[in-house]
Amino acid sequence: MPKFHYTTQDAERFNEKPTPADHQGATGDRHGSHTHPESVTHGAEKSNTTMTDEKVTEARALWASGEYSQLELANKYGISKSSMSCILLRQVWTHIPASSTPAVMTQASTENDGPTHALRYSRRAAERFWKKVDKSGGADACWLWTAACDDKGYGKFSTSTGHWEFAHRVSCIMAHGAIQDGLGVLHRCDRPGCVNPAHLFLGTRGDNAADRDAKGRVASGDKHGLRLHPEKAARGAACGSAKLTDEDVRVIRAMWDSGQHSQAELAHRFGVDKSTICNICHLKTWKHVADDPAA
Repeated sequence: MPKFHYTTQDAERFNEKPTPADHQGATGDRHGSHTHPESVTHGAEKSNTTMTDEKVTEARALWASGEYSQLELANKYGISKSSMSCILLRQVWTHIPASSTPAVMTQASTENDGPTHALRYSRRAAERFWKKVDKSGGADACWLWTAACDDKGYGKFSTSTGHWEFAHRVSCIMAHGAIQDGLGVLHRCDRPGCVNPAHLFLGTRGDNAADRDAKGRVASGDKHGLRLHPEKAARGAACGSAKLTDEDVRVIRAMWDSGQHSQAELAHRFGVDKSTICNICHLKTWKHVADDPAA
Protein backbone atom coordinates (compact mmCIF):
# COMPACT_ATOMS: atom_id res chain seq x y z
CA MET A 1 0.00 0.00 0.00
CA PRO A 2 1.51 3.37 -0.96
CA LYS A 3 2.35 5.80 1.80
CA PHE A 4 1.44 9.47 1.58
CA HIS A 5 3.54 12.17 3.15
CA TYR A 6 2.41 15.74 3.81
CA THR A 7 4.60 18.75 4.24
CA THR A 8 4.34 21.26 7.05
CA GLN A 9 2.82 23.69 4.56
CA ASP A 10 0.08 21.16 3.73
CA ALA A 11 -0.71 20.73 7.43
CA GLU A 12 -0.94 24.49 8.00
CA ARG A 13 -3.25 24.88 4.99
CA PHE A 14 -5.43 22.00 6.24
CA ASN A 15 -5.82 23.57 9.69
CA GLU A 16 -6.93 26.84 8.12
CA LYS A 17 -10.05 25.15 6.67
CA PRO A 18 -13.26 26.38 8.36
CA THR A 19 -15.15 23.98 10.60
CA PRO A 20 -18.77 23.02 9.82
CA ALA A 21 -19.95 25.40 12.54
CA ASP A 22 -18.10 28.26 10.81
CA HIS A 23 -19.45 27.35 7.38
CA GLN A 24 -23.24 27.36 7.64
CA GLY A 25 -25.39 27.69 4.54
CA ALA A 26 -27.08 30.99 3.81
CA THR A 27 -30.80 30.61 4.39
CA GLY A 28 -33.83 32.83 4.89
CA ASP A 29 -33.08 36.54 4.64
CA ARG A 30 -29.36 35.77 4.20
CA HIS A 31 -29.98 33.71 1.07
CA GLY A 32 -28.60 35.18 -2.12
CA SER A 33 -32.04 35.51 -3.71
CA HIS A 34 -33.05 37.76 -0.77
CA THR A 35 -29.93 39.85 -0.49
CA HIS A 36 -29.53 40.21 -4.28
CA PRO A 37 -32.90 39.57 -5.94
CA GLU A 38 -31.72 41.33 -9.06
CA SER A 39 -29.29 38.48 -9.70
CA VAL A 40 -32.04 35.81 -9.86
CA THR A 41 -33.12 34.70 -13.32
CA HIS A 42 -36.88 34.51 -13.89
CA GLY A 43 -38.99 32.99 -16.60
CA ALA A 44 -37.66 33.62 -20.10
CA GLU A 45 -34.24 34.65 -18.72
CA LYS A 46 -33.51 30.99 -17.97
CA SER A 47 -31.61 29.28 -20.75
CA ASN A 48 -33.55 25.98 -20.60
CA THR A 49 -37.08 27.37 -21.05
CA THR A 50 -39.13 27.48 -24.25
CA MET A 51 -41.79 29.77 -22.79
CA THR A 52 -41.84 33.55 -22.82
CA ASP A 53 -43.75 36.05 -20.73
CA GLU A 54 -46.14 36.59 -23.64
CA LYS A 55 -46.76 32.85 -24.05
CA VAL A 56 -47.43 32.44 -20.32
CA THR A 57 -49.92 35.32 -20.32
CA GLU A 58 -51.62 33.91 -23.40
CA ALA A 59 -51.78 30.36 -21.95
CA ARG A 60 -53.34 31.62 -18.73
CA ALA A 61 -55.95 33.58 -20.66
CA LEU A 62 -56.82 30.59 -22.88
CA TRP A 63 -57.19 28.34 -19.85
CA ALA A 64 -59.38 30.87 -18.07
CA SER A 65 -61.64 31.11 -21.12
CA GLY A 66 -62.56 27.45 -20.66
CA GLU A 67 -61.80 26.55 -24.28
CA TYR A 68 -58.64 24.57 -23.55
CA SER A 69 -57.66 21.95 -21.00
CA GLN A 70 -54.24 21.87 -19.35
CA LEU A 71 -53.22 18.93 -21.54
CA GLU A 72 -54.24 20.75 -24.73
CA LEU A 73 -52.27 23.83 -23.70
CA ALA A 74 -49.23 21.70 -22.82
CA ASN A 75 -49.30 20.18 -26.30
CA LYS A 76 -49.87 23.58 -27.89
CA TYR A 77 -46.77 25.10 -26.28
CA GLY A 78 -44.64 21.96 -26.35
CA ILE A 79 -44.11 21.50 -22.60
CA SER A 80 -45.15 18.84 -20.08
CA LYS A 81 -48.60 18.87 -18.50
CA SER A 82 -47.08 19.28 -15.02
CA SER A 83 -45.14 22.36 -16.16
CA MET A 84 -48.28 23.85 -17.70
CA SER A 85 -50.23 23.13 -14.50
CA CYS A 86 -47.63 25.00 -12.43
CA ILE A 87 -47.81 27.96 -14.82
CA LEU A 88 -51.61 28.13 -14.80
CA LEU A 89 -51.83 27.84 -11.01
CA ARG A 90 -49.17 30.57 -10.65
CA GLN A 91 -46.73 28.30 -8.84
CA VAL A 92 -44.03 29.44 -11.29
CA TRP A 93 -43.63 32.52 -13.45
CA THR A 94 -44.98 34.45 -10.49
CA HIS A 95 -43.10 37.57 -11.59
CA ILE A 96 -45.79 38.17 -14.21
CA PRO A 97 -48.32 40.42 -12.44
CA ALA A 98 -51.98 39.47 -12.48
CA SER A 99 -52.77 42.86 -14.00
CA SER A 100 -51.04 41.80 -17.22
CA THR A 101 -53.44 38.88 -17.55
CA PRO A 102 -56.79 39.57 -19.25
CA ALA A 103 -59.74 40.17 -16.91
CA VAL A 104 -61.33 36.82 -17.77
CA MET A 105 -58.42 35.13 -16.04
CA THR A 106 -58.90 36.85 -12.69
CA GLN A 107 -62.67 37.09 -12.63
CA ALA A 108 -63.28 33.83 -10.78
CA SER A 109 -60.70 34.58 -8.11
CA THR A 110 -61.80 38.17 -7.42
CA GLU A 111 -65.53 37.55 -7.16
CA ASN A 112 -65.09 35.50 -3.96
CA ASP A 113 -63.24 36.36 -0.80
CA GLY A 114 -61.98 32.84 -0.15
CA PRO A 115 -59.98 30.29 -2.20
CA THR A 116 -61.70 28.85 -5.24
CA HIS A 117 -61.73 25.54 -7.08
CA ALA A 118 -59.55 26.15 -10.14
CA LEU A 119 -61.58 23.86 -12.42
CA ARG A 120 -61.77 24.63 -16.13
CA TYR A 121 -63.30 22.57 -18.89
CA SER A 122 -62.34 22.61 -22.54
CA ARG A 123 -64.81 23.17 -25.35
CA ARG A 124 -64.51 19.48 -26.20
CA ALA A 125 -65.40 18.52 -22.63
CA ALA A 126 -68.37 20.90 -22.68
CA GLU A 127 -69.68 19.35 -25.91
CA ARG A 128 -69.31 15.88 -24.40
CA PHE A 129 -71.10 17.04 -21.26
CA TRP A 130 -74.16 18.56 -22.95
CA LYS A 131 -74.65 15.53 -25.17
CA LYS A 132 -75.61 13.67 -22.00
CA VAL A 133 -78.32 16.19 -21.06
CA ASP A 134 -82.00 16.13 -22.02
CA LYS A 135 -83.16 19.73 -22.67
CA SER A 136 -86.38 18.78 -24.44
CA GLY A 137 -88.54 20.49 -21.80
CA GLY A 138 -87.32 23.96 -22.73
CA ALA A 139 -85.16 26.63 -21.09
CA ASP A 140 -87.24 26.85 -17.90
CA ALA A 141 -87.66 23.10 -17.39
CA CYS A 142 -85.31 20.71 -15.64
CA TRP A 143 -82.42 19.58 -17.84
CA LEU A 144 -82.03 15.96 -16.86
CA TRP A 145 -78.75 14.06 -16.85
CA THR A 146 -79.04 10.92 -18.97
CA ALA A 147 -75.69 9.25 -18.22
CA ALA A 148 -74.24 7.63 -15.10
CA CYS A 149 -75.74 8.55 -11.72
CA ASP A 150 -74.99 7.67 -8.12
CA ASP A 151 -77.43 5.84 -5.84
CA LYS A 152 -79.13 9.16 -4.93
CA GLY A 153 -79.76 10.16 -8.53
CA TYR A 154 -77.00 12.78 -8.90
CA GLY A 155 -75.31 12.74 -12.29
CA LYS A 156 -71.63 11.80 -12.59
CA PHE A 157 -69.32 13.23 -15.25
CA SER A 158 -65.84 11.88 -16.01
CA THR A 159 -63.34 14.73 -16.51
CA SER A 160 -60.24 14.68 -18.72
CA THR A 161 -58.14 13.81 -15.64
CA GLY A 162 -60.13 10.62 -15.10
CA HIS A 163 -61.88 11.85 -11.96
CA TRP A 164 -65.63 11.85 -11.40
CA GLU A 165 -67.42 15.13 -10.73
CA PHE A 166 -71.08 15.67 -9.94
CA ALA A 167 -72.79 16.78 -13.13
CA HIS A 168 -74.67 19.64 -11.49
CA ARG A 169 -71.38 21.03 -10.12
CA VAL A 170 -69.78 20.87 -13.55
CA SER A 171 -72.78 22.69 -15.05
CA CYS A 172 -72.58 25.41 -12.40
CA ILE A 173 -68.84 25.90 -12.91
CA MET A 174 -69.17 26.14 -16.69
CA ALA A 175 -71.96 28.68 -16.33
CA HIS A 176 -70.78 30.83 -13.43
CA GLY A 177 -67.08 30.13 -12.85
CA ALA A 178 -65.16 28.73 -9.90
CA ILE A 179 -66.88 27.64 -6.69
CA GLN A 180 -65.66 29.07 -3.41
CA ASP A 181 -64.38 26.47 -0.95
CA GLY A 182 -66.97 25.59 1.66
CA LEU A 183 -69.92 26.08 -0.69
CA GLY A 184 -72.02 23.45 -2.41
CA VAL A 185 -74.30 23.54 -5.45
CA LEU A 186 -77.96 23.30 -4.42
CA HIS A 187 -81.09 22.62 -6.47
CA ARG A 188 -84.06 24.99 -6.54
CA CYS A 189 -86.09 22.28 -8.26
CA ASP A 190 -85.13 19.52 -5.78
CA ARG A 191 -84.35 17.12 -8.64
CA PRO A 192 -80.89 15.53 -8.17
CA GLY A 193 -80.55 14.76 -11.89
CA CYS A 194 -81.18 18.34 -13.03
CA VAL A 195 -78.19 20.27 -14.44
CA ASN A 196 -79.98 23.40 -15.67
CA PRO A 197 -77.78 26.29 -14.40
CA ALA A 198 -80.92 28.37 -13.83
CA HIS A 199 -82.07 25.81 -11.26
CA LEU A 200 -78.78 25.80 -9.34
CA PHE A 201 -77.46 28.09 -6.63
CA LEU A 202 -74.56 28.12 -4.18
CA GLY A 203 -74.93 27.59 -0.46
CA THR A 204 -73.39 26.11 2.66
CA ARG A 205 -74.42 22.88 4.40
CA GLY A 206 -76.55 24.99 6.70
CA ASP A 207 -78.26 26.61 3.71
CA ASN A 208 -78.95 23.16 2.29
CA ALA A 209 -80.50 21.97 5.56
CA ALA A 210 -82.62 25.13 5.87
CA ASP A 211 -83.80 24.75 2.27
CA ARG A 212 -84.69 21.11 2.95
CA ASP A 213 -86.70 22.00 6.06
CA ALA A 214 -88.47 24.95 4.38
CA LYS A 215 -89.63 22.71 1.53
CA GLY A 216 -90.85 20.02 3.91
CA ARG A 217 -88.57 17.29 2.65
CA VAL A 218 -87.99 15.96 6.18
CA ALA A 219 -90.46 13.23 7.10
CA SER A 220 -91.63 14.10 10.61
CA GLY A 221 -94.80 14.02 12.68
CA ASP A 222 -97.76 12.42 10.92
CA LYS A 223 -95.71 12.22 7.69
CA HIS A 224 -93.08 10.00 9.26
CA GLY A 225 -92.82 6.52 7.82
CA LEU A 226 -93.59 4.83 11.13
CA ARG A 227 -96.83 6.82 11.36
CA LEU A 228 -97.87 6.13 7.77
CA HIS A 229 -96.90 2.45 7.80
CA PRO A 230 -96.68 1.23 11.42
CA GLU A 231 -96.94 -2.38 10.27
CA LYS A 232 -93.46 -2.09 8.75
CA ALA A 233 -91.80 -1.22 12.06
CA ALA A 234 -89.94 -4.07 13.76
CA ARG A 235 -91.06 -4.08 17.38
CA GLY A 236 -90.21 -6.21 20.38
CA ALA A 237 -89.16 -9.76 19.58
CA ALA A 238 -89.23 -8.92 15.84
CA CYS A 239 -86.05 -6.87 16.29
CA GLY A 240 -82.98 -8.89 15.50
CA SER A 241 -81.15 -7.63 18.59
CA ALA A 242 -83.98 -8.41 21.06
CA LYS A 243 -83.10 -10.70 23.99
CA LEU A 244 -86.65 -10.90 25.36
CA THR A 245 -89.96 -12.22 24.13
CA ASP A 246 -93.46 -10.84 24.56
CA GLU A 247 -94.09 -13.42 27.30
CA ASP A 248 -90.88 -12.40 29.13
CA VAL A 249 -92.09 -8.80 29.17
CA ARG A 250 -95.45 -9.80 30.68
CA VAL A 251 -93.68 -11.82 33.40
CA ILE A 252 -91.30 -8.93 34.17
CA ARG A 253 -94.15 -6.46 34.59
CA ALA A 254 -96.15 -8.88 36.76
CA MET A 255 -93.18 -9.57 39.04
CA TRP A 256 -92.41 -5.85 39.29
CA ASP A 257 -96.05 -5.00 40.11
CA SER A 258 -96.04 -7.62 42.91
CA GLY A 259 -93.47 -5.53 44.79
CA GLN A 260 -91.38 -8.59 45.66
CA HIS A 261 -88.60 -8.07 43.13
CA SER A 262 -86.30 -5.13 42.42
CA GLN A 263 -85.36 -4.01 38.93
CA ALA A 264 -81.77 -5.10 39.54
CA GLU A 265 -82.96 -8.63 40.41
CA LEU A 266 -85.13 -8.77 37.28
CA ALA A 267 -82.26 -7.53 35.11
CA HIS A 268 -79.95 -10.26 36.47
CA ARG A 269 -82.61 -12.96 36.08
CA PHE A 270 -83.42 -12.13 32.44
CA GLY A 271 -79.86 -11.23 31.41
CA VAL A 272 -80.48 -7.63 30.37
CA ASP A 273 -79.43 -4.21 31.60
CA LYS A 274 -81.26 -2.58 34.51
CA SER A 275 -82.23 0.38 32.27
CA THR A 276 -83.99 -2.10 29.96
CA ILE A 277 -86.08 -3.42 32.87
CA CYS A 278 -86.84 0.15 33.99
CA ASN A 279 -88.13 1.11 30.53
CA ILE A 280 -90.27 -2.05 30.33
CA CYS A 281 -91.80 -1.54 33.76
CA HIS A 282 -92.65 2.12 33.07
CA LEU A 283 -94.07 1.31 29.60
CA LYS A 284 -91.45 3.35 27.79
CA THR A 285 -90.62 0.33 25.59
CA TRP A 286 -92.50 -2.79 24.49
CA LYS A 287 -95.70 -0.71 24.56
CA HIS A 288 -97.36 -3.06 22.07
CA VAL A 289 -97.32 -5.92 24.62
CA ALA A 290 -100.54 -6.02 26.68
CA ASP A 291 -100.40 -7.19 30.28
CA ASP A 292 -103.20 -9.69 29.61
CA PRO A 293 -102.27 -12.18 26.84
CA ALA A 294 -105.92 -12.40 25.91
CA ALA A 295 -106.29 -8.67 25.49
